[in-house]
Amino acid sequence: MSAKSPIKENRLAERTVGNALWNIVPFAWSFVIGLVILPMVINRLGLEHFGIFGIFGVILAPLGLANLGFGEATIKYVAQHAQAGDLETAAKYLRTTLWMNLLVGLLGGLLLWLAGPSLVFRFFKITASEHELVSQCFLVVAFGWFFSQIAAVFMGIPAAFQQFKKVAIVQVLSATVTAALSISFVMGGGGLLGYTLANAIASVFASAAWYICGRQVFGKLTLRPKLFREVWRSSFHYGGWQTLAQIGGLLASQSERFLLGVFLTPTALGLYNAAFSLESRAYLVVFRMSEVLFPMFSATSSETLEQKANKLMRASWLLTTLSVMILIPLVPLAEPLLSLWINPDTGRQAALVLRFLALTGAIGCATNASYFFLLGNGKTTWIALLTITTGLTTFGVSACLLPRYGLKAAAVSGVAAMLAQQVVLGFFMLRSIFQKHLSVWDLVVTLHFPVWIGLIVSLGFWLLGVDKIVTNWAWLIASYISIASICGGAVLAVDVLLPNGRQHLEDLRRIVCWGKDLVAAKVNKVPCVA
Repeated sequence: MSAKSPIKENRLAERTVGNALWNIVPFAWSFVIGLVILPMVINRLGLEHFGIFGIFGVILAPLGLANLGFGEATIKYVAQHAQAGDLETAAKYLRTTLWMNLLVGLLGGLLLWLAGPSLVFRFFKITASEHELVSQCFLVVAFGWFFSQIAAVFMGIPAAFQQFKKVAIVQVLSATVTAALSISFVMGGGGLLGYTLANAIASVFASAAWYICGRQVFGKLTLRPKLFREVWRSSFHYGGWQTLAQIGGLLASQSERFLLGVFLTPTALGLYNAAFSLESRAYLVVFRMSEVLFPMFSATSSETLEQKANKLMRASWLLTTLSVMILIPLVPLAEPLLSLWINPDTGRQAALVLRFLALTGAIGCATNASYFFLLGNGKTTWIALLTITTGLTTFGVSACLLPRYGLKAAAVSGVAAMLAQQVVLGFFMLRSIFQKHLSVWDLVVTLHFPVWIGLIVSLGFWLLGVDKIVTNWAWLIASYISIASICGGAVLAVDVLLPNGRQHLEDLRRIVCWGKDLVAAKVNKVPCVA
């Protein structure tokens, strides 16, 4: 290894951490906005109409398969060719994906407009008095879908170039516009149709904003849609397995909502979506931070197995510990949080759902780094197997429990699916890929210990009755910070006694140092002194 290699590796790590910190900004902002906006939307629309809006998402989700995984392929190949300085080839991948998404957007929009209402009326318990409203909403949903497909192409450009500052700026603007439109339309009496229209108009704004951002990155190179057959075949080969993976992802993310709507009522789905809206925003903070690993793993795919295993395990431990600190406090604080955020009735009915969702998210975050490693190294066959396992487990457990136990069993399937995912990923996939460079003990310490420790801490607070004494926002915030801090401290206290504990502490020290530099606008200007 050359003398410059450690310096290059350090710069890559510093850049990745900086990207992660930039990537968390819009989702922290989105989380704050959601805390303010969603209670007003839910209370104004009512749980039934909020549940119907969730049904639109269930119908939209399968259409995402139509782009054949070209979105991920675009990020991978644009990042790969941009790293080599070949912007013309990178632009060909982008233009081919844009051509593909325009076609998918147009055909999908027509399908939603013409067939969407009949599908909803056939499978879900929508009263006859709501049929006309739902039909009107689907015309708007189709309009928004078309522009969301355009936005999906250009939003991958700054991520592929690892320019996450631009990503953060556009996402903050989009979230702000969406929130402002939603409040204006809903509080102005627009109801469900107004809320749907606000989201559709926000998609138009996002499309324009991402195009401008992409245009700045590519300069004078043309970005007009065009089909390049060789590029299409390459993207299809990569994205074909990714499409199969998306099927598993759909089963995992949407099958429980679908079954809730089929077996129960839109109101029950509204309660589930209220809990999910909160948990998903917390989960996305960690997931978006882990997204920056995709272009990093793509750019370092030629490294040795030992180097890859080292990077993957260190990133996995950091992300899992962070997810425990963010998500695990929701377990003991679920009921007071929902009661203060929405209303006491929602808190009583949806608290158990939120607890299971938080546990699901914490376990699932342990696999995020591995997912982007597999994606960045082109191992989409493994991803397909992983997501299919997760999706089938979710669907099977939901189909068995929901008809019998109703809303009380919601999200239990997610916990079961994440446990199955851990077994398949850790003890079969990663061990098969890394062999002697990764032991079972490494996997247990990295992927499981932080979650177990966090869960023990949260259960302790729950048994002490912390949810009974939290009656206002000040107590809630103080309790959340306390539980998160104790979870993080407990994980660190145990980790320092284990192998690689010193390395993890060093990684944390570097992240804090780089974070201070970034906040002070000194990244690459003032070095982080060891």
